[in-house]
Amino acid sequence: MASKETDTSTTRPETMIEEAGTTLKAAVDILRKYGPVPETMLPFHINTYMYLGDENAFYATAATRKIASYVNLQRNTTNWRTWLAAHGPILVALNVDRTWDDATATQGKLDAFQPATVRGGHAVCAVGYRTDGRIILRNSWARLGATKALPMPARRTSTPPSSMRATA
Repeated sequence: MASKETDTSTTRPETMIEEAGTTLKAAVDILRKYGPVPETMLPFHINTYMYLGDENAFYATAATRKIASYVNLQRNTTNWRTWLAAHGPILVALNVDRTWDDATATQGKLDAFQPATVRGGHAVCAVGYRTDGRIILRNSWARLGATKALPMPARRTSTPPSSMRATA
């Protein structure tokens, strides 16, 4: 959420605005500059308080988890599969369209991107790929389940989502 205050997309503070988004680059730059804290320090529960502990302890904990750099893998799913096999998960930005909304009915298969129905974006984690070439995505939106795998098709008629991979 800190990236909502520091990205190039806005001139207003938006941390408290649920619908406001940010860029992958701004989010990963926060991880590089400050680092993340474990979920036990900052659990994601909308109806609870923010972090109530000592501010210095918060930033000191985050600093022990900084990333050293990140690599933009572009929109090349061959590069993604190579990276996944050799290095691990990838941070991915997706356009949220009607296909995404219907993911439960399609058992998580995002086969037909519908650009005319895009209503925003969302970050997910690419964690692997299947033998049929689909990229396996993990999603945090409760509607689809915190660990729901969404296999992305091997071939799309549209451009695949953008991706950046953080490295420790």
